[in-house]
Amino acid sequence: FISQKIAGDEKIDLREAGALIGGKKLLKTILLAITVSAASYAIVFLAHYFFLADFRIWVLAVRPFNSRIFIIAIPFMIILCVFYILNSIAVNCFNYNEIGGKGNLAILACFNALSVVIVIALQYIYFRIHGVVLFNITTDPQHLFVVWLFPLVAILPIAAIVSRKIYKATNNPYLGGIINAIIIALISSANTVTFL
Repeated sequence: FISQKIAGDEKIDLREAGALIGGKKLLKTILLAITVSAASYAIVFLAHYFFLADFRIWVLAVRPFNSRIFIIAIPFMIILCVFYILNSIAVNCFNYNEIGGKGNLAILACFNALSVVIVIALQYIYFRIHGVVLFNITTDPQHLFVVWLFPLVAILPIAAIVSRKIYKATNNPYLGGIINAIIIALISSANTVTFL
């Protein structure tokens, strides 16, 4: 019985909440996540091949990629797995409650993106007041870091919604986290300047 003490004498069983899963279930989860991600992204390749479709909305673009981009994306998939699995556990195992009623998911989705919105707001409010951007490290492309955050304003709330939908169907927070990590790493790697 693995538990964590919360507010007073209440305890929560981490296995029952879905925060901990066994090795065999984790392996199946990883394989399913890879299959779902590959099948989902295959739609992008097929739409591009047959219809020359270009899925772009403002600064967010879902584009096909080549093997070089895939190799670049692998380390990011691993790093993002840590973030999105923990994010999915937080959204689904510890915050799937009655706070906000039916709007609970909307609240969590908004808070998922809040830090990014704050950084972007700081950059441009400072620019409006002082005439220069706040985060202007050098003349290198590093000054674009805040611009590269714009897609996250959409990605982070969508990631919370996707992980909640998958969790409701499977009671497995790891699956949504891994799927989000793989797809977001591929989207980001296919759409940004890569420094080798």
